[in-house]
Amino acid sequence: MSNVIGPDDAARDLVLAMNERVDRLLLPPPPERRRLREDADLSFDDLARLLGVTRLTVEHWEAGNSNPGSANRIMYAAVLQRLAYHELGDGDE
Repeated sequence: MSNVIGPDDAARDLVLAMNERVDRLLLPPPPERRRLREDADLSFDDLARLLGVTRLTVEHWEAGNSNPGSANRIMYAAVLQRLAYHELGDGDE
């Protein structure tokens, strides 16, 4: 076995690095995720239905036990950003 990094290894490392970066850029820390949901009077079940995931999945995300994969991360981040926007009073119609 050679220690040469092949294209597959480099691509995998790039994808992993990008996912970590997207996660940090788009999602607030777990306690903030929970606070935004609770301040919007959404239950775990409400948010889970909205995102198409299970209640347990949302609980894990808010506890920091896991983070959503790419597609769920984008949807979850969008929902949280919308909740934060409304919280500031900028979302009033």
